Amino acid sequence: RLIGDPQLVQERVASNAAPRNAYFSVSSTGTIVWRSGTAVTSQVTVFDRKGNRIGTAGTSVSAEIISLAPDEAHILVSSRAGSWVMESNGPGRTSLGLALPTLWSPDSSGMIGVRGTEIVQRSANGSQETRLFAGLPVSGVRLLLHDISTDGRRILYREGTALLSFSLDGDGRSEHVVDQRVDNAAMSPDGTWTVYHPY
Repeated sequence: RLIGDPQLVQERVASNAAPRNAYFSVSSTGTIVWRSGTAVTSQVTVFDRKGNRIGTAGTSVSAEIISLAPDEAHILVSSRAGSWVMESNGPGRTSLGLALPTLWSPDSSGMIGVRGTEIVQRSANGSQETRLFAGLPVSGVRLLLHDISTDGRRILYREGTALLSFSLDGDGRSEHVVDQRVDNAAMSPDGTWTVYHPY
């Protein structure tokens, strides 16, 4: 059991807020090793389709997922440390606080995320306005959003080892897409196909 007061062992230990890792280890004999440094952050940089650098978005931040809005005017940056909206070529950023990952709505007006068993849409303009959709089926398993259809009517999400499609029209129905652990799932523009990476 842990007893006594905490004591400082070492300062300036490198860390990464996205996966919540600090780079140190302790042996069974009590020897400690660490990598010196600071928290790892990233500067989002924007390029055109020819590879020319256009500029930077926001300030340096912990980033796991970067998503360009359909209208290309804003960028969504998400990690376990939080979610932010940045202008494609501007200095500021707006904190959202939605669960990871978060999707852009097809019209770029907001982002969609999971809060408990609810699907929540948050405005992209920085206001606290939210919209609730019909709740996801309650299972107690962590849910991860993957994609939203171009018409905004269905989402792809992962529940445990299953990839499912859920209607946002209010009927509360989920349909199995594949019973396999997958990552990076996305729907085709016409909604008839799903591409994913099995693992």
